[in-house]
Amino acid sequence: VQVETAHSLAYKQIVFKHAYKIKAQGYKTNEIAELLQLRGESEKHAEYMVANHVKRFAAYFCNSDLPKVQDLNYLDTVSDPLAHAFAASQYKEIERQTRLLLGKMDKGEIEITHDFYLKKFQLSNPKLNYDYILFDEGQDASPAMLGAFLNQRATKVIVGDTHQQIYSWRYAVNALE
Repeated sequence: VQVETAHSLAYKQIVFKHAYKIKAQGYKTNEIAELLQLRGESEKHAEYMVANHVKRFAAYFCNSDLPKVQDLNYLDTVSDPLAHAFAASQYKEIERQTRLLLGKMDKGEIEITHDFYLKKFQLSNPKLNYDYILFDEGQDASPAMLGAFLNQRATKVIVGDTHQQIYSWRYAVNALE
């Protein structure tokens, strides 16, 4: 029996292979604005509003099972009416900057996040050499983790408790359903 988390599997296969450095706490909005050299033009502090949406869009993508940023509709995740209106008016720029941020991580130009290496692991279509794989806490599976799991040839078992789902705010899905 070998016990691993999805992140530990991804870490071994992605972080070591590419010699990435990790931004353990993730990026703050002001850091993203600075890294991407965002400039507010229309509204006061618009660069920080764009950076905040870029941060959220990157997390949404990294937790998804889709292969490209442009395959997602980020606006589906924005519930506040004012934030939604701003994001809709700046959507192409937010998407472009999200792709730029992720590209900088991929090239090793900036530190990567935990979400990023897990997504890169999922996109690498890993083949795990196990006969059986038990996925615990299935009620809190990210689509990225679930995608990597479901693509394995092993006998797969998912366990969890639907009444203990706590990560829906991080785009987790209830794999038990």
